[in-house]
Amino acid sequence: MNTLWIVVIGGVVIYLAYNFYAKRIDRVVIQSDSKRATPAKMYMDGVDFMPTNRNMLFRHHFKAIAAAGYAGC
Repeated sequence: MNTLWIVVIGGVVIYLAYNFYAKRIDRVVIQSDSKRATPAKMYMDGVDFMPTNRNMLFRHHFKAIAAAGYAGC
């Protein structure tokens, strides 16, 4: 079997799993609500809990992953 077909089938399975399973879990189990206050807003103390930009959170998350991978070298 050609490797390209395996990659394409894997991509389709991941796409379908996200659309049908993850979105259902978000809607039924987690019940996310954009109007509900986050812990950063509820417990804002200026030290541990501070609302911030989504892009800043992504940068911190990426740096933590990159640093963990670099420390193993």
